[in-house]
Amino acid sequence: MSASDIDIELLADRVDELQLNLHAAKVAITILSSCVASLSGDRDVLINSVKESWDKQGKIEFEFDAAPDYEEKLKEKILQLL
Repeated sequence: MSASDIDIELLADRVDELQLNLHAAKVAITILSSCVASLSGDRDVLINSVKESWDKQGKIEFEFDAAPDYEEKLKEKILQLL
């Protein structure tokens, strides 16, 4: 097996691990979100709380160079998960 084949296999393993971690995180967020909504009696309690904090916080400072539309895309994904 060549070095590039080994590299590809390692990358494929990492992708599989990242996909599993992402799926587990999505399931956990969904469960926790459902629990909070059930306890509060308000289905949108987390979404409203997050939006309110974003309004107060202002622009997010990232620790890396992010594309100009990254923050908006990130916020959309977060709200979808909640």
